[in-house]
Amino acid sequence: MVKVRYDYDCDKMIINKKNMTEDFFDLKNGIAGQIMQKYINYGMALAIVGEFEQYNSKV
Repeated sequence: MVKVRYDYDCDKMIINKKNMTEDFFDLKNGIAGQIMQKYINYGMALAIVGEFEQYNSKV
């Protein structure tokens, strides 16, 4: 992320869901929050694309 931000002067990234660990999507463990905070700290926007039908929202 840092290399993309500073070497290529890019402030947006797209990551395919299949390249993310399943733990990222278990919000109770805090991994997603920690990763997203790093993106915020470096002024980056992140989009995760893929199939998400298997996840149920509790909202």
